[in-house]
Amino acid sequence: AEESKNYLNNIINNIGDPVFVKDEQSKLLLVNDAFCKMFNLSRIDMIGKTLAESVPVDEQEIFFKIDKQVLSTGIENVNEETFTLLDTGERKETRIISTKKTRVLDLKGNKFLIGTIRDITESKKSEEVIKVSNERFEIISIATNDVIWDWNLVTNKVWWNDKYYSHFGYPRKEDLLDVDSRYDGLYPEDKEGVIESIHHAIENKEKNWGYEYRFLKADGTPIFILDRGYILYDKDGTPYRMVGAMLDVSGSKKAEKEIRAANQRITTHLNNSPLAIIEWDEDFIICNWSEQAKNIFGWEASEAIGKNFIDLNMVYEEDAEAISIINDKLMSGKVKSNMIINRNYTKTNKIIYCQWYNSVLRSTDGQIETIFSLAQDITERKNAESELDIHRNHLEELVEVRTTELEKEKVKAQSADLMKSAFLATMSHELRTPMNSIIGFTGILLKEFAGPLNEEQKKQLSMVKNSGQHLLGLINDVLDVSKIEAGKLKLTKAPFNYLTTVEKTIDFLVPQASKKNLTINSEISEQHIIFTSDERRVEQVLLNLITNAIKFSTKGAIQVKVDIVDNIVVTQIIDQGIGIDKKELNKLFMPFIQLESGLNRTHEGTGLGLAICKKLIEKLGGTIQVHSKVGIGSNFTFKLPLDKA
Repeated sequence: AEESKNYLNNIINNIGDPVFVKDEQSKLLLVNDAFCKMFNLSRIDMIGKTLAESVPVDEQEIFFKIDKQVLSTGIENVNEETFTLLDTGERKETRIISTKKTRVLDLKGNKFLIGTIRDITESKKSEEVIKVSNERFEIISIATNDVIWDWNLVTNKVWWNDKYYSHFGYPRKEDLLDVDSRYDGLYPEDKEGVIESIHHAIENKEKNWGYEYRFLKADGTPIFILDRGYILYDKDGTPYRMVGAMLDVSGSKKAEKEIRAANQRITTHLNNSPLAIIEWDEDFIICNWSEQAKNIFGWEASEAIGKNFIDLNMVYEEDAEAISIINDKLMSGKVKSNMIINRNYTKTNKIIYCQWYNSVLRSTDGQIETIFSLAQDITERKNAESELDIHRNHLEELVEVRTTELEKEKVKAQSADLMKSAFLATMSHELRTPMNSIIGFTGILLKEFAGPLNEEQKKQLSMVKNSGQHLLGLINDVLDVSKIEAGKLKLTKAPFNYLTTVEKTIDFLVPQASKKNLTINSEISEQHIIFTSDERRVEQVLLNLITNAIKFSTKGAIQVKVDIVDNIVVTQIIDQGIGIDKKELNKLFMPFIQLESGLNRTHEGTGLGLAICKKLIEKLGGTIQVHSKVGIGSNFTFKLPLDKA
């Protein structure tokens, strides 16, 4: 029996996986060396005990449950279990095991469990890594804008993500395609090159592969593709898988072409530019010297490149200090660019004036990469400016003399103008007295206080009275203009009810409008408008503007609108009269100017009314303007400040 036991021990100890034998109470009767190694315990520590005693209490029940099930049913059980190995009572590590348990009966009918254990922790971890990796690959293939492909080099099957079908327009046939589909869309002239490059990478055991080629979409449109792949090899160096991504670079290829064309244009323009183009390093060593630089300064590019200002003796001595100060600011980064005008020597020691435009190009870390300069020969301009300065100084002397003379003439003209205005004011005043007498006595005669008049006498006297009143109005207008121009017009400002003034003026002119079948309507947004101004002069403006509207209208209505906008009283007189041509509007407020003249005149007037209105409104601190269309009518608007003080 002892020999049989030893023989059995030798057999199970040579089995690589852990092996155990249990009785009906799940106590260990026999374990092999691999079993002891897994649980880090000796046979003495395990024989006669349950395996559950080697794991935490909360994990023990699962061991008894499965053992009882196999012992009672006799059905073999294979189960994966996760448990924690203990080391001197403390948690050490969690392991995943696969346990196979079988029931056996001896001759007496006793039940035993024989089982094997396999530690599958690492394989499970590997499976999880592969699972996570596959999930990531799937997510990336869905989320990316690139076309992803996976080529099994063993089966020669290729998998494409959805972007392949949506971007290139090919219909989906199946998830895995034959390797020929890998080359289906290749431009015929590029196909051989792509295949050769893949074979070359595999033959040379390269892991990374990349190639740029033309590809045909399903509709025949050619595009440029940048294709990159990663080659996987097994432990023997045999390639078994290739994974990669295709990027449509048609846009960047087009941009590269446009950039090359732009660079060619820029180069052409620069070569034909009148400006010299020079590039320097941070020590002002010349790195680039354009054709125009040679034309201006005389040195060939081969003579200038690699040298600096001092080597070429370009800087005029008296300008050196100023140039140094300005360029120090540029080099220190205080300014990004500058403009300097200074004198320079040419190769033949000729002194020329140059205008320099300098800028510094720096790297992302602030280091100077290059200094870029544009230079223009402005010698002719400087010489012309010197000549111009001489003429300008002489001209200033002539202007000063002429200005003195004009000042004298201006004083004379102003004096004459004042004398004229004073004369007109005096004469107008002198004329008003006899005219008032003529009008007054004519009125008395018409009332027949001195005796009865026949119809013809009444007619003649009425004509004398009307002519006298017309002449008196003319004299009053001339007097007002003369006073304004002579600066003798006095304004009397006092608070008054503006709406009362408007209504009084309208009531006064209603009979005049009715004679022409016209109506005068008012539209006033406020109930009371009390403001400080010269009531008589404001009423004069209203009277003049409404009278003009009546005079130049033959139909419709005349509308007087009053509003307050931003503390400004806005008055509009709107008619439906003959209107004014846009070309004539600039003459409208000039004194003694009438838009109708000569024998064709159909309306009486002196041409002073609107000029007086404009001057009065401006002296009262306001403005006046007109909008008009021929045949539609006119809108005269004047604005006065609402002074409530």
